[in-house]
Amino acid sequence: MLWVKDSYPRLEWLIEQIPDDIGIPLTWFGVLFFIIDSIHSALVVFRMNKRQSGVTDVNRFWCFFDRHYPDEKVRRIYPNMIFGSDTPSEPKKLLIQKQ
Repeated sequence: MLWVKDSYPRLEWLIEQIPDDIGIPLTWFGVLFFIIDSIHSALVVFRMNKRQSGVTDVNRFWCFFDRHYPDEKVRRIYPNMIFGSDTPSEPKKLLIQKQ
């Protein structure tokens, strides 16, 4: 709550000081960056999934991902992601205690 009452008005004032001729292109640059980054991350995870399935590609596009994003690096980038080889054969059952 402190953030909303104290910090947000100051941050809003700073943002409003940016002129529109700089702020609008900067906003679109940020949107484009996040879209490209999301697509790139999805392709990295997609290729890792295909590698684990045994699909080998000789396409230069996919070889780039194989060379720059090996399985160990992808696991380090996404430590909380459960990959296909990590899933147990039987789903875990949650124990719920009734009060």
